[in-house]
Order: sequence, then C-alpha cells, then structure tokens
Amino acid sequence: MIDYKKYSILLTVFFLILGGFYIYNNSQIFDYFELLNFKIIIYLLVVKFITLFLNALFNKDLMKAFEIDLNINESFYLASMTYIGNLLLPGRLGGSLRLVYLKKKYNLQSIYLLNIFIYFFVVSIFINAFFGTLSLFLVADSYNLNFFIWLIIFSFSFGVSFYLLFTKFKLNKTNTNINLMKKLYNIFETAKEGWMKITEYKNLNRRLIILYVINYFFFFVEIMLIFNIFSFAKGLLNIIFYNSISVFSNLIGLTPGAIGIKESLLIFSLDIISLDLNQLFVVAIVERLIAILFALIPFLYLFLFNKKQNK
Repeated sequence: MIDYKKYSILLTVFFLILGGFYIYNNSQIFDYFELLNFKIIIYLLVVKFITLFLNALFNKDLMKAFEIDLNINESFYLASMTYIGNLLLPGRLGGSLRLVYLKKKYNLQSIYLLNIFIYFFVVSIFINAFFGTLSLFLVADSYNLNFFIWLIIFSFSFGVSFYLLFTKFKLNKTNTNINLMKKLYNIFETAKEGWMKITEYKNLNRRLIILYVINYFFFFVEIMLIFNIFSFAKGLLNIIFYNSISVFSNLIGLTPGAIGIKESLLIFSLDIISLDLNQLFVVAIVERLIAILFALIPFLYLFLFNKKQNK
C-alpha cells in the first residue's frame, strides 16, 4: 500500500530544498521586500479574512441541502478548520476534518459527506476552469505547447464540472439478484441522491456558485495587490490566469498548501503570465507569508470555539 504521508513529506522537503537553493543563488529578490509595509500587509490580511468568511457562508448554505442549519459561529469554525488543515496537511485534509466534525455532530451518512467534499472541488474546478480558459485565449501571444496543454486541462475540467453541476440526474432501481452488484448499485444511487440534494435544492446550486465567484474575485484582489506592491504591471487578464492556476493547483493537494506544486505550474506558465522567474518567486513568497501570518486568526478562533464547547 502506498504511504501517501511519507511521499508527501519527501516531496515537500524536495520542493523546499529546490526553492531554497534558487533563493540562495538569487538573493537579489529580497530587495523587493523593502517595498512591503504594515498598511499593505493589513490590506492583504483583510482580503484573506473576507475569503474565509465567504467560505463560512458557503458551508452554512451548503448544509441546508441536508436539513442542517449551521449558525454563523459553527460555519466559521468549519471554515477555519478547513483553512488550517489545508495549510498544514497534504491531500486537502482540511476538508476531511470538516467532514469528521459533521459526521460526529450531525451523524450524516458517509456517502453524503463524500458528496459535500466532492461538490466543493467541482465548483472550484468549474469557476477556475472557466476563468482560466477565458483569460488563456485573451492573453496568449502564441499558440505554443503551454497554451494547448492548459487549453486541454481547463476545457476538459470545465466540461466535466459543468455536466456534474447542471445535469438533471434521475434515481433508478436495479433488478439484479447478485448481492454484491446490488450493494454497489445502491451505494451509487445513494451518492447520486446526495448529489441531487445539493444541485436541485431551492436554487442552492446557483447561490453556491455565485458565492464562489465572489470568493474568486477576492482571491484575484489579493494577487493584484501583491503585483501592485512591486509594480509588476501586468494586465488584469494575466492576473486572472495566474489566479486560476494558483487556486487550481491548491486542489491537487499533494503537499501541504500545494507548496512546490503551485510554483511548478506557475513556472511552467511564465510565458503566459508574463513574469520572470525572480518576480514569480517574490509573489509566491509573499503569498505564502501572508497565508501563514493570517493562519493565526482561524487558529485562535478554533481554540476559542473548542474552549467554549468544552465548558
């Protein structure tokens, strides 16, 4: 059996050593950090807080499909748990921690928990693939190999996610007498039922997509602010493409916070983003530092929430 934890650690260490070696040999990138100031850091932290709050609203709205009415404190707790988990653990385990909480407190069926987990992925892919494809066509100077690779990835991802989000599925019954086949079929139908609860519940699907688009906008604002700090004057479409790859790579989750994965995909796309390698490292480092600094807020909230629950 593959030890994913072991390989994730090895991959993380590999990327950290590789990145550290590059920074050591290009120490001039630290000159950019003189442009950072307290005011800019506060702006970036506020944007981070807005995205976390929007994730809390997403959680609250999503759970209505399963007749669970989360209060805003509990929704923010789940969003904070997901943020910390995704930052520190591989495999997008922040989302898994959220599901463990929902299972323990609300006794949701495991297959419904899987529906919740997958739905967030599908919506994320749908929005990022859409904006990624759109910006790719508008910013690409030439139709080279990078262009076609991203076109295939984004187009395929958009098509599959569109189908899952907007297809009207129907529940079916099986006539098989084979117990194993019947059991597997029933699991599949239960999963389909859980998916339909989300996508067909009182315009919930539409509301959640709109919420994610708003969240995407604030992810974009964060990247735009970082670009502007260092006067990396790129067009809005270049930043949208950067943002789509950045968020898209976070869904892969092979390493904590997709460290190294995101940077590798962005390096692969430098000609489309129109950054040089030093500039990319500056943006990536600031992104990472702000994410770590902001983690103090959800971490503190988790501590206070758990303390209150244990009284």
